[in-house]
Amino acid sequence: MAADFAARYPEASASVQVVLEPQATTTWENVGYAADLIPAGGVVRIVSDPYHVPRASQYWARRFPDRAGELRPGASGRFGEHPLLATGALVYARLVRPVRGRLTRPRRR
Repeated sequence: MAADFAARYPEASASVQVVLEPQATTTWENVGYAADLIPAGGVVRIVSDPYHVPRASQYWARRFPDRAGELRPGASGRFGEHPLLATGALVYARLVRPVRGRLTRPRRR
């Protein structure tokens, strides 16, 4: 993963310390594990697809409100990169995800 990041963003990986968190299976877990790896008071940049970065940023602010000020804009892919994946992610983020929570919650009687 680190080699992939360095190949895609050589200007970033040459000037900063890149920390990749490999054990999480969800974005929520990834934010939690990553916080353990990044010293408090540092700069946090989330690098992902354009539709994933806002959600991950919200999770960071929700889980660590005292560290929310450490979050800075990060790379979110390149225009035209993985067009099918980006389209699917957009549809899911804007249409399916908001409805999914309402469908799976038990009804109150």
